[in-house]
Amino acid sequence: MLEEKNVYPLDLFAIGSIKRALSQIDGFLTLIAESNYVAAAPLIRLQLDIGLRFSAFWLVRNPHELAKEILNRKEIRNFKDSKNQRLTDSYLIQI
Repeated sequence: MLEEKNVYPLDLFAIGSIKRALSQIDGFLTLIAESNYVAAAPLIRLQLDIGLRFSAFWLVRNPHELAKEILNRKEIRNFKDSKNQRLTDSYLIQI
């Protein structure tokens, strides 16, 4: 097991993102198996959201500080990348 000093905020964010993604995949597969396509479709957007937010860490100067702020329930769109651009969904999609 990792010692606490070896776990960084970005590690915690990544672990949470992976757990969320796996849970959403499980729910998606269950809904598809039940032919509930209307309920399954929005889960695709949620998967994209996970990827978009995770991609933001490559755009900032201090990814661990951003992860710490997000883990403290701050909105990612309120932060800026190394080019001083706000990390909105529309900006992250363009990158």
